[in-house]
Amino acid sequence: MYIDHCFERIRQVRLVKQVIVMNENGHPVRSTIENTEDAITAAGLYASLKDKACYNLKSIDADDEFVMLRIKTRNNEAIISTDPEHGLMYITVQVPDQRMRLPAAALVQFGKRFSYPVQLKFDCSEKLV
Repeated sequence: MYIDHCFERIRQVRLVKQVIVMNENGHPVRSTIENTEDAITAAGLYASLKDKACYNLKSIDADDEFVMLRIKTRNNEAIISTDPEHGLMYITVQVPDQRMRLPAAALVQFGKRFSYPVQLKFDCSEKLV
């Protein structure tokens, strides 16, 4: 239920093209990618990228904690964020928009810990039965 709720909230953001929700083992549990093999491949590549970035950053500050990795090209923006409380990782590919202050995937985590004046801010734990 929690995964479905978060997946739908991210997917409904206007600029989002693709969403992958992965479990702590790196397996996609929900995805907008229809081909299962493509979803697994994409999830593995993004997880590998996150692990490499974390490894390098840990060498600088061992006490630092991963929050978000954002990769922006001219046409797309990929955001990797985690939800350590539920052992999930969110990968969102969206159209870059200068007006948007936070990426959709980051709102899952940032909605709980930070207070930015963002119209799209939400907390996935709300309205769960």
